[in-house]
Amino acid sequence: MKIKVSCDGCGIEMDASNSNSDYDGSDYCGKCWKEKKVSELKGRRDRLQISIDADIEKMNNLNKAIASLEAEDALQQQLISSFFTAHGL
Repeated sequence: MKIKVSCDGCGIEMDASNSNSDYDGSDYCGKCWKEKKVSELKGRRDRLQISIDADIEKMNNLNKAIASLEAEDALQQQLISSFFTAHGL
């Protein structure tokens, strides 16, 4: 006698040997198992994208700060050079 289980996604009955059991003890038919895995993977991808977007924003802010400091330094060097040139030094 084969053991029957119900898919926890759609409720279809199947032989236990044809089910895909999840870590939480749920049983899924092939279709529902794939849908669940795709949903989980999309969730992970979305969370990574949010993290990546935040890191890119931080990196852009750092680049702006670097550019600002470099521009200040270049302006200061230009002013020093102009002073010495204007005074024949």
